[in-house]
Parts: sequence; C-alpha cells; structure tokens
Amino acid sequence: MKLHFLVPKVNLSRLDYTIEFLAQTLGYPYSCVTSLKNLNKNEVIVSYLSSDAFLQHYNHPILNIFNSQQMYQLDEFEQTINLFRWKDTAIPILGRQLTQREKEQKRAQSDKKYLAINDTFWTTQIDIFANIFYHLSRYEEKWRHFAEETVSDYSTSVLSRYQNLTVPVVDLLVDYFNELIRQRVLYNGTNLVRVLPWPNGEELGLALTHDVDLTRAVSIKKRITAAGKSLFLQLSGKGYKKRELWKEIHSQDARVWAFPKILKFYHKKGWHATFFFLAKRVEGFHYRYNIKAKKYMSLINELREDGHEVALHSSLKAFDQPKMYTLERKKLEAITSTPCLGVRQHYLRVKYPRFWKIAQSAGFRYDASLGYNFQPGFRAGTSHPFYTYDFNEDKKLEILEFPLTFFEHNLKNRQENKMNPEEIISELIKQVSIYNGLCMVLLHPSNYLHPPYDKWWDFTIQCLEKQQIAVATLSGHYHWLTQRKQIRFDFDKKEEARSRITVVKPADLKLFSIEIVGKGKLLSDKDIIYTEKKGGFYTLSTPKSRFSISLNSPGS
Repeated sequence: MKLHFLVPKVNLSRLDYTIEFLAQTLGYPYSCVTSLKNLNKNEVIVSYLSSDAFLQHYNHPILNIFNSQQMYQLDEFEQTINLFRWKDTAIPILGRQLTQREKEQKRAQSDKKYLAINDTFWTTQIDIFANIFYHLSRYEEKWRHFAEETVSDYSTSVLSRYQNLTVPVVDLLVDYFNELIRQRVLYNGTNLVRVLPWPNGEELGLALTHDVDLTRAVSIKKRITAAGKSLFLQLSGKGYKKRELWKEIHSQDARVWAFPKILKFYHKKGWHATFFFLAKRVEGFHYRYNIKAKKYMSLINELREDGHEVALHSSLKAFDQPKMYTLERKKLEAITSTPCLGVRQHYLRVKYPRFWKIAQSAGFRYDASLGYNFQPGFRAGTSHPFYTYDFNEDKKLEILEFPLTFFEHNLKNRQENKMNPEEIISELIKQVSIYNGLCMVLLHPSNYLHPPYDKWWDFTIQCLEKQQIAVATLSGHYHWLTQRKQIRFDFDKKEEARSRITVVKPADLKLFSIEIVGKGKLLSDKDIIYTEKKGGFYTLSTPKSRFSISLNSPGS
C-alpha cells in the first residue's frame, strides 16, 4: 500500500515540496491525488484540503491535516504562535489552528492526538505542512540584509525565543505525523512498507567534519617580528639564540598541525570524515595556506587514500562575489582530480535561501553551512538532510542541505546556554537518535590537541559510540540518500492472505532496511536474503536490482 495525499487541483509547489520531504524522510512510497476515484477504503488517505472542500469526503477513511490556508501567506502565518505538546515536549506552532467552534462541531478523541468527525474521518488541530515548510525554507530569515547577521543573530528565530533550538521541532512534527499514519494503518487493517533512514537500521547517521582554517600557530607576521627581535638581541650581545626561538615556534605549530594524530584516530576506528579546505590563500590581512604547495598536496592525497573526503571551505568574501565559488571549486578539483561535491562557507557567512541557489549554480551537490556560530542546535528545526527550496522564486532546488548539529566554538558557555558543553552534546545526540536523524559534528583540526576542545571531542565520541551509528563522509551520506530515494515498490495483491511486492532499487545498492507498518510480516522468499530485527525491522541484502518480497496480510 502507498500513502495517498489528497491535494487541491491547483499546482502548489510548496505543498508538493513539503509532502515529498515528509514521505521521503519517513521512507513511505506515496502519490498525490486530486480525487478519491479508484481508491478503495483500505487505502491510507491523507487530505490537505480546506474545510469546505473535504466535507464531501466524510464517508471515506481519511486522515485530514488541518489546512490553515496560510502556506502562501507566511507573513500572516508568523503572527500567531501557540504551543503544541507531543511526547512531553512543547514546541511553538505557527498559524491558525482549529477554532473552538470548529472543535465543538467535532467529537474529540480520548487520546487527544486528533479530532474525529466520525469513526473513520480524523483531523489534526494544527497545520503540520505549513509549519514544516516555514522552517525548512528558512522563511523567517527573509529580512536579513547582511550575511553576518545569519552567523551571529539567532535570537530572532522563533525556535530561540521558545528555547527550542536544541529540539528538532520539524522532526517532532514528522514523528507526530508518522504516529497518526500508524494508527490509520491499524484502523484500516492493512500494511505499509517504509525504507528506514539508514542502511542497516541504525539509530542515527554520523558525519564528522573538519574545517582546515589554521595550519600554523604562529602567523607569518609574528614570525618576521620574532626573527627581527632575535637578530636585534644577537647584535646587542645579549646572547639570545635563534635556534631556541624557532624551536619554540615549531613546538607551537606542531600542536596545530594535528593531522597525523587525527588520521591515526580515524584509522583505528575505521571511520571516514570530510575535510573542508580553503582554496584562497589570502583573506583580508590573513594568509591562510597554499593548497598547491607540496605539503598540502601531500596531505590531501593522504586523506583521499585513507578514504576521507576533501570538500571546499569557500573563502570569507566568496558570498559577496559568487563567481569565486566556481573558481575555488575548480582550483580544488585540479588537485584532487575528482569532483568536489560539497561546500561549507567560511564563518558560516551566508544568507538563505540565496546561498542555496548560488551553491547549486556553482555545481555543488550539497551544502554543510546551516548552523549558528554562537549557538548549537537545529537552525531549521531538523536533524535530517533535506533538499532545499527558494521561496522567492517558489521552486524546489536540487542542492541537499546537511544541517550542522554543533561544533566546538558554539558549545562555549554563554548566558543563553543554560547547560554546560557536555550536557549540550549529550542532549543533541539524544535528540538526533530519537528521530533517526544525522548528527554532523565539526571540529577544526587546529583545536584537536587544545583544551577544552580535545575534552569535548572525546566526550562526543564516547556518547556516539553508545549508539548504533551509520558513519560516512558527507558525500557517502549523499550517495546513500540518493540511492534510498530511488527505491520503488510496486504492489500487487494476488490473494487475500498474501501480498506480493516488487522492489526496484539501484543496482549498486547492496543493503537497505525496511519496516512493516501494520500487523503483517515479511515471508521467506528465494529472491531475497533478510535479517529480522526487533520492532518489525528487516535488513535486506541482494545484488538484484529488481526482486519480490511477500507479506502476510493482517489476521491471516
């Protein structure tokens, strides 16, 4: 069975985008329909019609998502905020909700998850779809005029105002929607199959990333000053030895050039990470490094040989000079001899959705800049990677966003952070795990050996090792998500007690996991090797790109 979304007949790109995010995040096969014709009453139907439009469908089993009719009136949508509680967590919900009069016209269900008009017609009290679109599109940042505002000023976010930046509110709404779907499936007495977020049914994905900003502790300016001082002292007969000076400088540099120890760590773990390199040598008065120098070319080759990813850390001024993205990407690709798929803007100095459009035009497949410099947490309300949207031109973009969960600098104790860094790390990883999202951590290599950052990094690794994690580079996760998106199910119910499903997948996808939602179970089949796990999860392994699985029907 599929999810069928009953939508208005007019083409609404924002609604299509939101439905696609919901269905793909949960892994459900789905279709959008404008009529219930040819759909039987066992189908799972989700309506997003206005109150007047869905009255004619009362005799069908429907889960109706309350439509505030404000998805295209988001300025008005922002003016109304109420708190919605789900699983002991209260989050801000924007937009109009069911009025008291509308509630009185409906019979309240005892568990308060939804309101029921009759036994089969259920409706939510909040506009889930408009709220999800609002956060993912970053519409609340539309007023920002300077890129600096996006890296420093998080206080204007509705999530910050309600102390919800450490709660992935979009993921919570997706979970709420999923729970309603599960209830609907059980009520209808049918089965749904969904692809789990991670290949082997892991609790969360993990992407460890490193921005290569500083590669020496002592700047060129300080080196020249120190050399002059040494020469002056020698000429004045005070006996200051130049060798001691350079030994001290070398010792400081060795603590910043931590790559040997970082690579040793990853080799021992068997993990792979993404390293973002600057391709521009000079930024203002700062000399960074020359990636064409033998030292850096050797480092980049070593990283790639060990299975790590090299991506672009676009320069500080690139945001104001968009052509720089293409030039810097090509410069990096000339060294790696492989396509550069991803970008993270230096200092996270970007504005959304403008940056997504720029990055897409520059040939990148993903962005990893979505976070605040001075506040950890979920800037767009989600821990899941998501395809982006340009609300100015009202169209979906093809670039994938990997939200940044936290990094060492935004963990520092500030007045706004009531928890200490260890508590923040633990809480954020817990939240990502609850909603099976992706935890993306950033640590600058220059801080790898410096307290307190080394202590926070070790604590992060300890917390993550307690979870079932799918570790990969960002390009690795991008490849997996692209493959997962291509998995298709064709349903053919041949007999009452047995459902036959044809699965079509990419040829190079060897392993993925599914969940049977409902009372059905996966039956043995000669075409497929599977491992059954707790909670109705199955990990499938097959080299075939097209094969069949069988489910027993509920009650058989």
